[in-house]
Amino acid sequence: MTNKNYIFIFSLLILIGNHFVSAKQVKVDFYGHPVVFTIHGEWYTQSTVCQQKEQLESQLNAWLGSNQIDSISTQLTYWSNVYELDDLGYLLLLNKLTDQLLKYNADNCKTLFKYAVLDQKGLDVFLGYTQTRITLYGRTNIMIDNCLYIERGNKKYFDLSFNQQKEPEAEALFVMHHSRNVVPLVVNTITPPKLNALVSKRTIPYEFDGMVYFLPVSVNQSLVAYYHDLPTINIGTMYLNYGLSANAQQTLVSEIKKATQAYQTTAALSFILGFVQQSFEYKKDEETYGQEKFSFPEETLVNRYADCEDKAILFAVLVQQVLGLKTVALYYKDAEHINVAVETWKQKQEGQFTFNNHKYIVCEPSAKGYALGDNGQNVSVAQLIDW
Repeated sequence: MTNKNYIFIFSLLILIGNHFVSAKQVKVDFYGHPVVFTIHGEWYTQSTVCQQKEQLESQLNAWLGSNQIDSISTQLTYWSNVYELDDLGYLLLLNKLTDQLLKYNADNCKTLFKYAVLDQKGLDVFLGYTQTRITLYGRTNIMIDNCLYIERGNKKYFDLSFNQQKEPEAEALFVMHHSRNVVPLVVNTITPPKLNALVSKRTIPYEFDGMVYFLPVSVNQSLVAYYHDLPTINIGTMYLNYGLSANAQQTLVSEIKKATQAYQTTAALSFILGFVQQSFEYKKDEETYGQEKFSFPEETLVNRYADCEDKAILFAVLVQQVLGLKTVALYYKDAEHINVAVETWKQKQEGQFTFNNHKYIVCEPSAKGYALGDNGQNVSVAQLIDW
C-alpha cells in the first residue's frame, strides 16, 4: 500500500471519527415513552437572541442550509408513525424536543426553530412578531376554543402556544415564501395516539339502591398527560370517539357491565347516571386547571373533579360503552350549562323529546339527586350537539 493510500485512509478515519464525536443523542420523555433524537454538531447553541426582524430570515436560512431541520423533521416523522401521532401530537413532541435542544436559548429562538420545522413539514404556519416577542400561528382542521387567532384569507390561524392568558397586541407578520402548497395541522378526531407507558389505579366506592360497590379503575396516565397538553378543542365527536382507554374499559366499564347485567335498561341507565353524579365532585375548570378546558373522560377519572361538560362527556361515553345507547348534548347558552339526552326505548317517558325522528330522555349528570327525565333547564331553548 502506498503512502498516499495510507494518508487517504487515515484522513477518512479522522472524518468518520469527528462525525461520531460531534453526533449527540437527545433523549425526550414523551409522556413516559423514551424518544431519542440524533443531533450533529453544536449549531443549536450558537444563537441566543432571535427576536429582531433582521435576524429572522438569516437564522432560518442558516438552519435550513445546514440540513439539520431536514434531519430533525425526518426523525419527528418516524416517532410520529411509531406512536400514531396526528399533527397536534407532532407539535407536542416538537415542543418537548425544543425544550431539550434549545434549553439555554431564549423563548423567541425556540419559537423560530419550531416555525422552521413545521414549515419544512409543509404545514400552514407563519410568525407574528413585535420588538420583544415572536408568536407562532398555524391553521388547523378543527376549531380551538379560548385561544388567540389571526384571520388571513378567510382562514383562522391559532396561536400554537395555546396560551389562554396571552393578551393580543399589534404584530408584524413573517411568512416564508415558497412555491409548494401548505396544509393545515390535521387533528385525528377518531382515535387517540398509541401512548400507554404510564398507568395508575384506584377504587371508586359507589352506593346504588342500598348496595355499595367498589369499582376498580385503571387509568392510562400517558394519555391523561397528553390530553392535558392539548388545547381546548370545540366540544363534539372527538371526545366520544376517543372514549376511555383499554385500561379503563377492562376495569371500570367491565365492572359496571357486571353490576348492571341483571338490570333492565332503565335501572342500568340510572346506575350510570348516579355514578357520575356522586363520584366526581363538581368544580369549575378555573379551579382545577386555572382556565376553561373540556376534559376527556380519562382525565375526569383522574381529576375526581368535574364541571358540567366534563360530567356530560364522561356520562355519554359510559352510556355508549356499557349500554350501546346513542346520546346528544344539550347546550343552554344563557345558563352556560350542558347536560345529556339518551335515546330512549320507551314510547312515553318523563323528560322525553324528539330529535331527528328519534326519542330522547334528558339526563342531568352534574348534580346529585336528578333522576332520569329531571332537568333544571328548558329543553326548548337548548342547542343540540349531535356528537
